[in-house]
Amino acid sequence: DYLNRNSEKHKDKVFYVSDEKQQAQYIRMFKENDLEALYLDTMIDTNFIAFLEMKESIKFIGIDADITDALKDKSEDGKEDRKEDKSHSEDLEKLFREALDNKDLKVRVEALKTEDIPAVIVLSEQTRRMQEMQKRFGDLNMGNFPMEQTLVLNRKNDLIARLEKMKDRADRKDDVAMICKHVYDLAMMNQRPLEPDEMAEFVKRSNELLTRLAEFGGEMKRKQQSR
Repeated sequence: DYLNRNSEKHKDKVFYVSDEKQQAQYIRMFKENDLEALYLDTMIDTNFIAFLEMKESIKFIGIDADITDALKDKSEDGKEDRKEDKSHSEDLEKLFREALDNKDLKVRVEALKTEDIPAVIVLSEQTRRMQEMQKRFGDLNMGNFPMEQTLVLNRKNDLIARLEKMKDRADRKDDVAMICKHVYDLAMMNQRPLEPDEMAEFVKRSNELLTRLAEFGGEMKRKQQSR
């Protein structure tokens, strides 16, 4: 029934949820775009998925494993010069890699249908399934297993658009770096809980950003009053 209902949107693909709380943002994106995902959260389901994929010509994909075409705003295609658009995307990708001090981070810029979300983290399906195994079996040694994740930036989001404009301003360099880190952490929190040291840094940065925002608001008010 699921495949028949969704044959026009994603033929031979079954999207599924394994953690309603952790994947809440992805679930909301699916609902807003009238997409459907199955709820599978047991070991039996995991084994059953592997069995079906071997026997049938269907593919099971975690709701957070990729940005399906149904979530992308294809009306944005062709609106901008392709070379200019590619250049902007490359600039943003470089900006985030430098801010996060991670040259190997995979970053992709997409136009999503929703403007509310600045970024999401997507995992390769293999990585996502290995994480599920780790959760179920506890201290499973995954030290040699490459964790394939991609930071997808939403170029329709106002914050991402403002970062693009701010990135070359020397007086906002620190602000831009902090915002990039915050965007990444917020996206990561929809994948997994932050580690204790990551959460401590996130809280510290949140307080600093709020302080800077308050200072900026006060400065703008003084400028208006002095006119």
